[in-house]
Amino acid sequence: MTNEGKRNLSRVEFDNTYFAIDDDIECLISTNFGLDSEKINQYRGYLDRKIPLLERLVQTLYIHLKMANGLYPTNKEQLEERQMHQKYAAGACFGIVTLYERIFHYIGVSRDKHIDEIKHVQKELNSIKAWRESDRKRFKF
Repeated sequence: MTNEGKRNLSRVEFDNTYFAIDDDIECLISTNFGLDSEKINQYRGYLDRKIPLLERLVQTLYIHLKMANGLYPTNKEQLEERQMHQKYAAGACFGIVTLYERIFHYIGVSRDKHIDEIKHVQKELNSIKAWRESDRKRFKF
């Protein structure tokens, strides 16, 4: 199998994990984070401020994954640009997890209740880290 074939498989993996993250967030929003109507009214203002941040972080993650995946470095500058997008994508993952945890803490929902959502983000982050390490080994400019 060529490197190009491996990259395509990697792209699919990143996309699938990203779509799982996006679906998780859509589900959390549509179910009001599992809160009953009384608690929804209590935390509506807070959630109205935090949800757009969460959505923006997910968009940032997607944009930088696509930008990094679209670059196949042939020189040091292209590798550095790809690494920059990988770094921003990893940062978006950290932001998503942090915001999840802040929201869960504030509204009094157990983090353990939503561990699958956090695991999807962790999987994406670990994949990005492995990708960066692979790039460092593969590309010697």
